[in-house]
Amino acid sequence: MEQHFEKEIHGGQFGEIHNHYAKKDEPIPHSHLTVTCPQCGGESYRFNEYCYNGKCTFGIKQYFDYQEWYEKEQHRKALLQKKSQRLVIFTLVGFVICLLGLYLGSLHPVGYFVFFVAGSLALVFNKAGQHVENEIKEIGTEEYK
Repeated sequence: MEQHFEKEIHGGQFGEIHNHYAKKDEPIPHSHLTVTCPQCGGESYRFNEYCYNGKCTFGIKQYFDYQEWYEKEQHRKALLQKKSQRLVIFTLVGFVICLLGLYLGSLHPVGYFVFFVAGSLALVFNKAGQHVENEIKEIGTEEYK
């Protein structure tokens, strides 16, 4: 049995042969996976742990993971603020209907029922609004994990 190798063979231990070829400097193709390193300005792949452009070892993955997390948290905060505004409006409407029910209760007994139901709903909306406000405050104090 005869073997013929075109490249030079280096080393070998326990029957394993390691061929190390010269690394080619291929340009990174532009795609949605390439990003510009904020430290050196070179292009790198988005999901590499580090930049690896020359001597730059900037933490690309962690940096862009943090950016995505921050944008998602800001979007979540905006949605929660809209929800909080709606709950404030519902609370005010419930309170007004509650007062109207109290007035109508002096005229007809059904008004007291309206007073009770609208007051209960106003309290529920108010509690939900407080919960949403607490969530909004927590967004500003959370740390990236």
